[in-house]
Amino acid sequence: MNIPQLTALCLRYQGVLLDASEEVVHVAVVDAPSHELLDALHFATTKRIEITCGRANKWKVTPVAHNRHCP
Repeated sequence: MNIPQLTALCLRYQGVLLDASEEVVHVAVVDAPSHELLDALHFATTKRIEITCGRANKWKVTPVAHNRHCP
């Protein structure tokens, strides 16, 4: 499974893909990972899954401006 597919799979279950290697998929979630996310990742990759959990009130979301006209 390639990175764009893993990213989409994580987002479907409210996770964010942080990294993926030959052996490990590292995902961040708010609070606790859902069983659906863990099952989907394990089924799709058969790799070890590492989860980073955080509380919603501890994470700061910074909006990113997209420049459509890059030099």
